Amino acid sequence: MSMKNAAAFWKELYEELNRRGYETELFTNGHYDDEAFMDRLVRDYGIPYRKAKFNINKPEDLITRLSGYDGIVACRLHPNILAAAYGIPAVGLLWNMKVRGFYDAIGMGERVITADQMSAAYVADRLEEVMKSPAGLEVSYRMSVYETLYAAIKNAVLEKDEFPLLQPEETYTCEKLCSVLPRFEGTDEQEQFLKLRRKFRRMYGSYNKYQNVINLLESVPFLKQIYKKQTKDNL
Repeated sequence: MSMKNAAAFWKELYEELNRRGYETELFTNGHYDDEAFMDRLVRDYGIPYRKAKFNINKPEDLITRLSGYDGIVACRLHPNILAAAYGIPAVGLLWNMKVRGFYDAIGMGERVITADQMSAAYVADRLEEVMKSPAGLEVSYRMSVYETLYAAIKNAVLEKDEFPLLQPEETYTCEKLCSVLPRFEGTDEQEQFLKLRRKFRRMYGSYNKYQNVINLLESVPFLKQIYKKQTKDNL
């Protein structure tokens, strides 16, 4: 899907959900490409700035934002994972196979929307259906993740001779596991600084690579014509 078509889709979905009486917002999970795309939606496609949620740079900010929604539509994997973990109704737009793999793994493959199904009306219909059904992960699935990790770590550690005094324990119940797991206390100031620095480094690195490609395309006459046509089509 071209950038132009993607922007038109999100604008149409935003308008469709508003027509159905929902108070709708657009958000990103903090990826710089998504923030640049959101900026284009605001500048060129009439999405109100107050309805575009930028600069989500900490996990707790994303969790807080998602927890305030009755339902979400997301193409990135992490918002879909968090929605399932926190019991927030969600549908996933299939832009790579990680989204399909996740929903299939948790037994909710019907919540994935493929490219040929991405009309605003259809996506809004599917979201409304999902919002009427249970959204959370089954306890059995949550525990299967823990039990798989437990078995893998035990096999990697306890079978080594240098740990002769370390004896395997029984896996915890769900209640016991929830009571002993350390809680995430939030991102401190130093960690926040490091996250933002990594983000900006990736962003600047990516844009410099894009510029190198543009410079190459513009240096070859026939490639320059192709580049100009593709750029015009995407605007």
